[in-house]
Amino acid sequence: MAKDKLRIIFMGTPDFALPLLEASINAGQVAAVITQPDRSGGRKRQIIVPPVKTFAVKRNLRIYQPENVSHPETLKIIKGLKPDLIIVAAYGGILKPELLKLPPLGCINIHPSLLPTCRGPCPIEWTLIKGETVTGISCIYMDEGIDTGNIVMQKKLAISLSDTTGTLRDKLSKLGAGVLTEVLYKMKKGELKSYPQEGTTTYAPMLRRKDRIIDWRKNAAEIHNLVRALNPYPGARTYPDGMNNGLIIWETEISSPTGTADIPGKVIKTSGDGIIVSAGKGCLLVKYVQPEGKKKQTASEYISGYCKKTLNCTN
Repeated sequence: MAKDKLRIIFMGTPDFALPLLEASINAGQVAAVITQPDRSGGRKRQIIVPPVKTFAVKRNLRIYQPENVSHPETLKIIKGLKPDLIIVAAYGGILKPELLKLPPLGCINIHPSLLPTCRGPCPIEWTLIKGETVTGISCIYMDEGIDTGNIVMQKKLAISLSDTTGTLRDKLSKLGAGVLTEVLYKMKKGELKSYPQEGTTTYAPMLRRKDRIIDWRKNAAEIHNLVRALNPYPGARTYPDGMNNGLIIWETEISSPTGTADIPGKVIKTSGDGIIVSAGKGCLLVKYVQPEGKKKQTASEYISGYCKKTLNCTN
């Protein structure tokens, strides 16, 4: 089905979706933007407006924020907009079959992993936790499963050892915008093809509280991967001896000396660069920390004000 101008409904919520919404605007006619409702959050329970809504307001786009995107009234509104295509990018909700069947060109999703690896809501975090060196973007036709649809296009991206979830999300978002631009061009020309997902399936579920706690018995690389995976949110936590509240560790480097430590979590050395801490194998240089309830600070600032012999998790 070739079309010069696609009529698009775009669904997305966080910053990750913004370059993809821009690409949709450039490639077609965005009939409406659907995003999650405004929510209260933070310590002061202030109203948090989704970044996609803020962007859409500036571009004078029609906006809907349903609690349930598959509610009959919402489906009626979407059907009345007569979209050719629905584009989904980090929307934060499940599309039911009734919605998936509405647009004649289907629904496509931009997912930040090389599917079928890391299906689920937290692919970037789990990619880093697992220590992967390559990730990418997958554009798929959506079906009733979670990230199980046929692949339309994939592109790879190398991961740096210094990448965090924040930096990697930005890179993948820009890569995704390029992928989406190519996909929409081919779709308008009637040249788009797809193929089933192949390879080993892995999952990237929501992170639990216990997933965020550092186990100093693990090797230094594993701990470093956890720290960067939980940056910029929610932060990897440890519970130093004698502290009632946790300590968030924001930035680390794998350090020497290497080898197996007799006491994982033991502070080996402090300096202006930070705190060198032993792991189950190897050591880490802890560079930035944040005591819960306080401001982020350099590790050297922290250690000068609160000198402890261990950062070991005692839970």
